[in-house]
Amino acid sequence: MNAVSVAQLIMMIVKGYLLCGLIFALPFIIFGIHRVDRAAKNCTVAFRLMVLPGITLFWPFLLTRLLRGQEKPTECNAHRKCELAQIRKTTPREAKP
Repeated sequence: MNAVSVAQLIMMIVKGYLLCGLIFALPFIIFGIHRVDRAAKNCTVAFRLMVLPGITLFWPFLLTRLLRGQEKPTECNAHRKCELAQIRKTTPREAKP
């Protein structure tokens, strides 16, 4: 294989990935976006058009979240632990999400 055929192969793979992403993104924007993020339930057409490139690129992650029925992932950082500790009145190290 020469450099040109390798470049053509890479471009075919990228085009296929983006085509799959676009095929996923269009129905997802219309029917599935509110299942992954409740805040997007009553979003405008302009918002849906703005998120189209991101959905096209990150379609495997969004498809996984859609199939699992997951909403926003829960963060596990120091701020979240302190917030949970204040709610439970425990020390931050004992607080687990």
